[in-house]
Amino acid sequence: MRKPSVLPSLTPLRGLAACWVLGYHVFAMELGSTLLLGRGDVAVDFFFMLSGFVLSHVYGADACLSSRFVGGFLWARFCRIWPLVGVMAVLLTVILPGATTLGFLTSVSLIQVPFSSAPLPLNGTEWSVSAEMWAYLLFPIIAPAILRSRSSQTATWLIIAAYIMFSVLRERVSGGLVDGLPALIRALSEFVLGMYLYRAYAAGGGVAAALASDRAATVVCVGAVASLYSPPLMVAVAPAVILVGACSRGRAAAILNCGPLVWLGEISYAVYISQWLPLELGTTLPFARPARALMVMVGVFAFAAVLHYAVEIPARRWLRGAGMMIGPLTIPR
Repeated sequence: MRKPSVLPSLTPLRGLAACWVLGYHVFAMELGSTLLLGRGDVAVDFFFMLSGFVLSHVYGADACLSSRFVGGFLWARFCRIWPLVGVMAVLLTVILPGATTLGFLTSVSLIQVPFSSAPLPLNGTEWSVSAEMWAYLLFPIIAPAILRSRSSQTATWLIIAAYIMFSVLRERVSGGLVDGLPALIRALSEFVLGMYLYRAYAAGGGVAAALASDRAATVVCVGAVASLYSPPLMVAVAPAVILVGACSRGRAAAILNCGPLVWLGEISYAVYISQWLPLELGTTLPFARPARALMVMVGVFAFAAVLHYAVEIPARRWLRGAGMMIGPLTIPR
């Protein structure tokens, strides 16, 4: 398999999105307000789109229904996401009062979406991982149809524009969708949008050149900040953030790829999937709310860093080695 070029700026963006989700939860649970961070669950929309974009970049040219590709692709995805899911399911079941065996089994099997109607699973952030698993299962089927279609780029941009309009209407009607069939539809539609975003990016041309400029990055950054108080605008801005992040080659890319932001991106999955335990434990700390919120945030980053280096990396390496018998494809993330 060819080794795709690296899109470095997308890793820091993933880290910033994970911080947005964390900040939203901390403000909501510890301070009783989300005014400064809008609706953090909209960052999950960004994750769904980004996942479709990145997997198209890494696997799109090879995607097919052959047993070797399907087995390798799904095993690589399992190695990437399940170790921390399993560890967190065990920790939450053992430590949190009220955790049940059914909740544990639902968590480790990642079947919350669409089969559970509970407002929140054992791990409050895991619903999105469960929903995205369905996108992984469908990827070998839909990737060739989308990424190798001979339809014009105009059709691609029209699809992107139509989705943005749909997402704005969705937010105005129903807001966030985090369980059941609506959550699955949300995840799949945004994952597919990410694939179309990649198709537009891969075509290059004048649009890609314009998006690579620092001026485009500035406009998108201003739009992203302004959208904090408007969930529909947040969802609409997310595709532009991904495209500009992938295309950017100027000062914006240099800023994004500074050491701390790159590190944040590297541990972003651990930050996202592990935050529920520190958040729950933080509510029992005998401190005033502002101090408690700060302690929880510091605790999440420390806990996530430990999980990333002590569990996520070695477990992924071991599982990939154990799965070499099915010939998994290599993913550079």
